[in-house]
Order: sequence, then C-alpha cells, then structure tokens
Amino acid sequence: YRQFRARKLPIGSGAVESAVRRIVNLRLKGNGIFWDPPMAEAVLHLRAALKAGRWDAEQAAWNMRMLSTSPPQGKTLGATHILGVSAVGSLRESIEPGHLVAVNQIIDRTVRRANTFFDEPGVVAHVGFADPVCPSLHTALVKAVGVPDTMLHSHGTIVVIEGPRFSTRAESEQYRGMGADVIGMTAMPEAALCREAELPYALLALSTDYDCWHRGEEAVSAEMVAEIMRRNIGKATVAILALAARL
Repeated sequence: YRQFRARKLPIGSGAVESAVRRIVNLRLKGNGIFWDPPMAEAVLHLRAALKAGRWDAEQAAWNMRMLSTSPPQGKTLGATHILGVSAVGSLRESIEPGHLVAVNQIIDRTVRRANTFFDEPGVVAHVGFADPVCPSLHTALVKAVGVPDTMLHSHGTIVVIEGPRFSTRAESEQYRGMGADVIGMTAMPEAALCREAELPYALLALSTDYDCWHRGEEAVSAEMVAEIMRRNIGKATVAILALAARL
C-alpha cells in the first residue's frame, strides 16, 4: 500500500472496473466488434502500463510476447520476424547469472499447451523442425548483442518445462544429462507456431540463476529471478533495438 501510494499508482478498484467495462464489455460484446480475447488482454496490459508511467518498456515486452504466441495475428499486424526474450535458469557452470544466451536448440517438455494451428478434425500438417530457430535471424541476433560488459553465449539448448513450479534437483540433473544448457517455461509452443506460420523466430535467453542442480548456490526463488531480471532488461532492450535496425 505504501509503495503504491509513493509511486502515485491507483489503489482503488474504480480504475480497474472502468477498464474492464470499456475494454472488455464494450469491445468484446458490442455489435460488429472484432477484438478477440488475446487482443483485449494486450490492450488492458498496455493501458495499465501507460497509467503507471511504464509505457515504453512494457509496450515492447508485451507486444513481443503477444506476437510470438499468436504468429498469424502478428503477420496481420505486419510482423516479419519474431524474437522471444525469456528469463532462464542456467544448467552450466559457464553460463552465469546475468549472462545472455542466443538459443539455437529446444527440448520441449511441455504437456498442456496448444501447439499447432492445424488442430481441426481431418487436418494434419507435418512441419520440419530440426532447427527450431531461424539461422539467419539467430546470426543477426548474435551480432546485435553489443552491450558493453555483456557476456553472450552464441549457442545453447533450452529445455522448456510446463511450470509454474521450478524443477526438482533430480529433474535438473536429468536435463543436464540430456544436453540442455538453460531451462525455462517459454519458447514452446511459440517456436513451433512461428514455423507453421512461416515467421522467422529467434530466442534471447537471460540467465537469472543457477538451477537447483548447483548445490553451491542458493536454491532458485521468484525473488532472485526478479532481481537479476531487472538488471538484464537494459541489455535485452539494447539488443532488441540493435537487431531491429539490422532487419
């Protein structure tokens, strides 16, 4: 309460209720309205960011996430490339908290996510996925990350788990044995959906901690992830802008 008041953020329910009525009810239930729930959610998020004085950073982050989870909609909006940015845990001693990884391979351990656009009865689409990220976009990403004092690993394999819980030590060791370098909860099904939509996809992973396999480090917590993630936001923003200038 004190923190919200100090930042001059609204603490009553009126602003929220007003946004729900205007954005959700009027935009989704009116005659001729064409907004779908994902778009309405995006607008709600951006409106909250604007009112909180965090428009630029939040807009870039949310738009990237919205487009990567809905590639056909991204194409409609004019997107030509998709870059995912994800907080991850490190499964390798050499990938320290604060390092960046340009991921080039994915191990998918998700189980409850819609993972194809071709899910109608009688419709099947077999899509090549040996290299889940676009090689050209991956190369451009590596060249774009030029932040001083930033350690970038030009290749790496991410294992994507369902979440929201973190791994057990046994699972963490298993993923290391499978060849994974970092672990996270995003990148799938985004990468596969982008391939189906014929949109080039790349992934920049931000290492926030050593996963729980590393017994010499404190076990991962949400607070630890958030703190290091805050430090990485500036690096990721510079990389995104530099990559966009190269495309």
